[in-house]
Amino acid sequence: MSRHYLRATILTASLGLAATLPAHAAAAAATPASLAATPARPSINLTIAEAVDIAIKKGFAVKLQDITLLNSRETYNSAKLEYKPTMSVSASSTGSQSVSGTTAQRNDHNDGQSVSASVSQKIPTGATVSLTSTFLSRTNTANTSTPSYGRALTLAVSQPLLKGAGTKFNLTALRNSKIALDQSFLTYKTSLINTVQAVENAYTTLKTARDQFDIARQTLALAKTTYDEQVTRRDAGLITDIALLQNENTYIGSQNTLTTRELALRTAEDNLRMLLGGQDFDIGIIPTDDLSTEQLETKTAESSYRLVLENGADYKNRKFAVETAESGVYTAKNALKPTVNLTGSVSTSDSGVDTWGSTYRHISESNNYGWNVGVAVSVPLGERNDRISYRRALNNLESAKISLQQYEQQTLVDVRAAVNNITTAQRSLELSTRQVTLAERTYEADKQRFDVGSITPRTLSQSLNDLDTQRLALVQAKLNLRTAVYNLRRLEQTTLERYNIKLPAE
Repeated sequence: MSRHYLRATILTASLGLAATLPAHAAAAAATPASLAATPARPSINLTIAEAVDIAIKKGFAVKLQDITLLNSRETYNSAKLEYKPTMSVSASSTGSQSVSGTTAQRNDHNDGQSVSASVSQKIPTGATVSLTSTFLSRTNTANTSTPSYGRALTLAVSQPLLKGAGTKFNLTALRNSKIALDQSFLTYKTSLINTVQAVENAYTTLKTARDQFDIARQTLALAKTTYDEQVTRRDAGLITDIALLQNENTYIGSQNTLTTRELALRTAEDNLRMLLGGQDFDIGIIPTDDLSTEQLETKTAESSYRLVLENGADYKNRKFAVETAESGVYTAKNALKPTVNLTGSVSTSDSGVDTWGSTYRHISESNNYGWNVGVAVSVPLGERNDRISYRRALNNLESAKISLQQYEQQTLVDVRAAVNNITTAQRSLELSTRQVTLAERTYEADKQRFDVGSITPRTLSQSLNDLDTQRLALVQAKLNLRTAVYNLRRLEQTTLERYNIKLPAE
């Protein structure tokens, strides 16, 4: 993990109990002995940018996507090999023996050896060009005193004229493979964006859980103060034990709430920790960024929609799907054509020389050569699979176009909703802030009235619960705003730029 995260592991032994949040010190002093017995954990401060950096480098989802992208690269490299030359070498040895006449008076024995090599190359027009050389040919018969050597060189070309002809057709597979690679990059980008958003959500959830935990401690401190005051009054004989019951019940309920929120805090820490690679479970995570103070840009649905179309991986993937479907239609239409192949070859050779080395001189001086040109035509009759495939390709193209149009419309709806959610969340946050202020003033007034005996303990307890509720509502309003902002940024595909995350080179 990053140096900030590993720092906690290195300093665990020396941090001890002093590594807890300073902000909790005052509340800890007011915590009853039953809760203070819980040992504090060493903790580490973490910004959201540091959390994102760790998740990108150590997160499981990104590691898996790295492997998928590598495989896509290899698939594209494999497609490019179709137009690489192929070389082959062959060697053979032959022999025969025959007996002539009615008796074994004559025994004819023949043997020979041959070594050939060829190089073939497919070119984007659909033609296949091959060059074959027999650079060692030896023949020996019983009727000759010395073996005979020969050599041959042949150049052959086969070019389709209709079906399978043309660079557009023959490069379709390579183009589709490149599109698949581009789609893999977009999928990789989407995976990074989803990882960042998951970290943002987990980080904000942890910040919310910690704020809720702090509120519970504050509420517990207020309940304990009131309870201690009432115990003192009971001991002085000013109130009865029965009058103390409501305050004690409020105090115990506050302890239970604190315990529950502490569990939620630990769970939120573990959820974020798993996104960071799942290490150092004994170390607490303290989110230090105050996300509520970030200045948010004023967004309109029109400007955000333009960003989605410019940056959106899903949008580009659907456009790639249309392009692939168009290639499928062209390929299927080409398959309907009859097969017409033009073939031709030219060769030169020399044989019958008495030494192998002389073949090189004789083949260049020899007038022995041959050539051929031919045309092969094949026309399928009646209904066949090629026609069915063509109709399917047309349907696939139409489906891809409809899917693209549907995505454009749905994206516009999603962007409008995301912008409206931000506006609503901002307004809700303003109102929740005012409600907390009013709840605090109400509780202070009720506490003064309770101290002079103007209201009952139940009324004061309800006032404290209202304050706790409004504080939680404020925390939730902050969470809702952050979630709405993250959702819009995910749609706009601007998350990576905000954290300076670079995509791998294609």
